[in-house]
Amino acid sequence: WQPANERGHLFDAINKVGNNGAFTDFRAGLEKSLEIFRDVNASSRNVILLLSDGLFEPNPYDSKYAPYNLKYRLAIAGKSREKKKEITAQYRKIITPMAARMIETDILPGLRQKKVEIFSIAFSPNADRDFMRYLANSTSLSNEVRSEERRVGKECRSRWSPYH
Repeated sequence: WQPANERGHLFDAINKVGNNGAFTDFRAGLEKSLEIFRDVNASSRNVILLLSDGLFEPNPYDSKYAPYNLKYRLAIAGKSREKKKEITAQYRKIITPMAARMIETDILPGLRQKKVEIFSIAFSPNADRDFMRYLANSTSLSNEVRSEERRVGKECRSRWSPYH
């Protein structure tokens, strides 16, 4: 975690992020973010800048997706590269809804409670833009502000209505 005013540290942290081209497991990344933000002061503005290819590709090796992680390992053992790709695609169809459910029920409520906003940027034309938008909208504090402004606005209009 880095404060926004320490830009040099932020750029260093961004440069350390690796990409081995394997998986984009939003659940794992957001879960780690929630863990980090548990110890951060909620009175400051807390933001996740999610830079991604935008493809929702949960890691089938991860034990969070048990028992499918073990079934996956057994299924790919000794298979050709092409067959592994095919098997991986099959398992992604199974574990992607699991990962999305974990994000929705376990992670996003915790981030909202800590008032952590997600800003998402996808770098791929194949990005799951709807999912990236969902993550951002689900944690947007501006929605809360707008809802409150609408409520107050309605209240004021009703007080000043000529029929009141």
